[in-house]
Amino acid sequence: MTSIDDLGPLLESVNAEDTEGFLDSFTDDAVVDDDGHRYQGLLQIAEWNTRQVIGTHVRVRALTAPPPGPDGGVVVEVQVDGAVGRCLVTAFWRQDRVERLRVRAATSP
Repeated sequence: MTSIDDLGPLLESVNAEDTEGFLDSFTDDAVVDDDGHRYQGLLQIAEWNTRQVIGTHVRVRALTAPPPGPDGGVVVEVQVDGAVGRCLVTAFWRQDRVERLRVRAATSP
């Protein structure tokens, strides 16, 4: 299950535009599923990061604790180019790194 505390360092690296810290948060074989678009391994995650995350100067802020359910997740406010949206971010961990990250549009805080 994902908690705000678990995601803190990852979110902080995004806001600091710390690409190295961001990528260090993932296992070498990690998978990111961003609303159905799949990126596997650090190379693809780095490319996704450049196109969709730090490369676009995204700012993020955790809003809520995990909702009920087996996978949990954290609702994250996302701001880019003045537009603000919300995503449900769920991370699955191997030791202290993200093995799988799922990002979905969220409709409620």
